[in-house]
Amino acid sequence: MNGSWRRISVVLVLFGVLFVASCEHGVVPAPDALTGPAQAAVVEGVDGELYTLVEETLPEDLPLLSVSQVIGLLGGEVHLAGHTLEVPFGAVLEPVLFTLKLRSNGYVEVDLTALTEVLGFLGRVLQVDLHRFRRPVTLELSYARATNVTDPSRLIIVHAPGRWGYENLEPLESQVDTTRKVVRARLDHFTRYCLAVN
Repeated sequence: MNGSWRRISVVLVLFGVLFVASCEHGVVPAPDALTGPAQAAVVEGVDGELYTLVEETLPEDLPLLSVSQVIGLLGGEVHLAGHTLEVPFGAVLEPVLFTLKLRSNGYVEVDLTALTEVLGFLGRVLQVDLHRFRRPVTLELSYARATNVTDPSRLIIVHAPGRWGYENLEPLESQVDTTRKVVRARLDHFTRYCLAVN
């Protein structure tokens, strides 16, 4: 009897973890979240520099706030609202579900995840978030809808550690393409990334 309750408890805990993880990826913000930033736009980075987050207004008729694509050894791309995630040949060795999600908070900001399936506890398939890649992937963030950019040459992509807030922004080596209105940076891991002016 005691062993049965223990197995049931383990299954319930696993179900709860998977439920929370799936809810996190499926949350769609309320319409008023699309209107503008909720926090101060000037933030200090880990290097002591001040960064101004790039503000944008998303179109009200934007059909998706998140897009996913299974990409394997040969590489591929994920596109959403002018932003692009490029996965080169050999970055992953097996099929991985890459997701690019807009953080509709008034800033040019995305959440990136890469999930792979592994055989887990009790023979069940679990999804595990990859944090490192065999080769760097490239992120392009568009500033075409930006409302506070006066000098595009000063744009930079910054890593925002943690799930919320903008403390300890980490600048990435970035290239600006003024013709296409995008900023590119190479990434070796996923979390949140923003566009900023330094």
